[in-house]
Amino acid sequence: MSESDRRDHKSSFESSLRLNDSELEAELLRITGAAPVTDGKIAEINARLSPGDIALNICGRDKGRFYFIKSVSDGYVYLTDGRTRKLDAAKKKKVKHVLFVCSPSYKLAENIKKLDAGELGVKDKLTNKQVRAALRDYYKTRTDLCGAGA
Repeated sequence: MSESDRRDHKSSFESSLRLNDSELEAELLRITGAAPVTDGKIAEINARLSPGDIALNICGRDKGRFYFIKSVSDGYVYLTDGRTRKLDAAKKKKVKHVLFVCSPSYKLAENIKKLDAGELGVKDKLTNKQVRAALRDYYKTRTDLCGAGA
């Protein structure tokens, strides 16, 4: 694969997992239950953030992108998407700049929780490819991985 093909492939992946402004607004209304999106509402929703959850970035140049939360500490979350932000170089973001979407119940989320706790065993493999695939699946189906109540 040539360098330009690789760049095109990467950019198509990135744009395919990003919500445009109208989609972002609709997703925010779905997550908040049609309530106005305020700092207080975001804080209330984000109170349940934990490693392995899926979050939506709502501020910054990567606004509208979905990420897995790798870890949470001192008002910050560390986000990974497996492509632009890999597991070993997670993006540090303030909690108020992301929005909790759901806690998916499948093996990858459990492995991210184990990684955060330092309990990831030799048999439990966690790769950027798995993160990309899970986010792609979530983006396509939105509520299927997290249940109807998301």
